[in-house]
Amino acid sequence: MPQYQVLRKVSFVNLDTLEERPTLFNPEQFSQSINVDWKSFQVVGLGYEPVMYSHTGNHEFSLTLPWRVTTVAERYRFREFVRFIKSCCYPEQPGASPPDVLFVWPGVVSVPVKIRTYSQTDILFNKQAEATRTDIALTMFWVRRQALLAGEMRQYGASEGVD
Repeated sequence: MPQYQVLRKVSFVNLDTLEERPTLFNPEQFSQSINVDWKSFQVVGLGYEPVMYSHTGNHEFSLTLPWRVTTVAERYRFREFVRFIKSCCYPEQPGASPPDVLFVWPGVVSVPVKIRTYSQTDILFNKQAEATRTDIALTMFWVRRQALLAGEMRQYGASEGVD
């Protein structure tokens, strides 16, 4: 009997509406960054600047999602995904904020995020001037409701305790 390997795809869940949208392909690029903020202070005659830890910023995730669209069904899925992700950049009503989005890449990361930037680049086109290859670049930051300590990061990584 042949062994089939299931591709574990990136997906996004709007945590306000619980709508989920998987990607067609996994990212071609994925990066993470952490900004640690230090405050320096001056002591007269000390000869160097001591530094004191201020805080660690929210983790930032950047990825590029490739979309190759050749069929009507793929074009429909692509358009639905684009509308979904773009809607997560806007609040539901005036005075509110855009929703938290659960960013899941099984085995890599699973955390609630806010979308910081959305960028779409259409690369290839068919004879009807419809994009057949599009890259969607997202930058997101991890939404934390409590402090993250070194031991938790060592134990769980960027997965909110879910590996």
